[in-house]
Amino acid sequence: MPTERHADSRRRLENILGLPESASDTELRQAAGRLLSALRRRRNRANASATSEPGLGSKSGSGSNEALANEIEELTARVERFAGLGTPGIARASRVDRTSLAGALLGSAFMLAILVAYASGIRIVWPERDVSTAELEEPARLIILGRLSGATLRVLDAERDELLVKTPAQAAIVELATGRYALEVSREDCPDRWTRSVYFEAGTTHRFEPSLCAGEGKLTIRSNVRGDRLMIDGFDVGATGANAHTLGVGDHEIRIEKTGYVPYESRIRIKPDIDLQVRAELRTEENKGHGLRPKLPVAFETPSLTASSLPRPEPFDLGNLQEKLAPRKSGIAPTRLLSRAGSAGLPDGGSTAWHDRVSRELLTRFDGDDSGLIDRLEESDSISCPLWKEIERDFDRGGLGLSMARYFGFDGTEWHRDALGFARRMRSAAYAKMKECGLQT
Repeated sequence: MPTERHADSRRRLENILGLPESASDTELRQAAGRLLSALRRRRNRANASATSEPGLGSKSGSGSNEALANEIEELTARVERFAGLGTPGIARASRVDRTSLAGALLGSAFMLAILVAYASGIRIVWPERDVSTAELEEPARLIILGRLSGATLRVLDAERDELLVKTPAQAAIVELATGRYALEVSREDCPDRWTRSVYFEAGTTHRFEPSLCAGEGKLTIRSNVRGDRLMIDGFDVGATGANAHTLGVGDHEIRIEKTGYVPYESRIRIKPDIDLQVRAELRTEENKGHGLRPKLPVAFETPSLTASSLPRPEPFDLGNLQEKLAPRKSGIAPTRLLSRAGSAGLPDGGSTAWHDRVSRELLTRFDGDDSGLIDRLEESDSISCPLWKEIERDFDRGGLGLSMARYFGFDGTEWHRDALGFARRMRSAAYAKMKECGLQT
């Protein structure tokens, strides 16, 4: 039993030192010497730390030193029992220990000098770290909340000179370094945008719930027919007319339908507190190409003419020619260009009904791009002088005491919205044509 216990103990020592079972006593002593040197150095460092900082962690430090001392004593006893001491390997270990002890003493003296200097009022100030060499800080987090489908989040520097992040705003989470940033959330169909200037500190979280398309506006839609159906954003809201519809800020789809007519479709943009009025023109399939609207070219043949086939000019009487070119005599009634077969007479000139009737007539004939307004120079110039004169005569029947150009603001005074179907930017061109045609200006 003692032999087995002795063998087990030596084997256990070999396992501690990481040696094979066949290791010789010399190898065992050398490995044990290295381990003992390491343990003694650790003990010396612990003693030096306790000396330089008296009173700090004395309880935990004494317990650690005691455990190290017991471990060194136990290992020394085992090596002496199974391999003997006094060999060169153990002697080298002793020299190493003396060197370690000398280093520990020097370190203790240095720490003692620092403590004396600190007690004398001397302070050691370390220079500030450069940002490039500083440790990485925990980034700040930006979280965007709310329903922002289709919106875009942009993060710019504080001066808004450089775009740093561009991402969909819906449920966006962005990590940013410490600093000040300009935030912007926008959407193409919204006239407004959400902006903030925020300073982010390391490790903080900022949550925002931007509001886009804020506010409401009013929309009034009229058309040239009765019994139509108006749909706004796919919802049937009844017939067109004088009733205003309150809509949120942003883009909206409009569609007007009536059996036998081509549907009217458009997209309008509502801005905050706006009162928008739209005039829609529904046309039948037969009349949708009327007026200045483009038509398909008509095929024709170019006849080949020769000199012999050309008719000879006939002599004419100058008196007859002058009679044909003479102006119409005052007793003959002018042609009613604004009246159509089967249509009722025009209402009193200058009234709302008269204005709507004349505007509808002009738009039907001369709104070539279906914009709902006479907003191009070629459209305005296509209105002939006889037609302008007839419009003025009908206006004068109302007895308002003002010229038509002054009443509707064509002369530069206060503008009557969509006067006679004209866009505001075309009123100077229409006024020039009125003067050219001899109207009262």
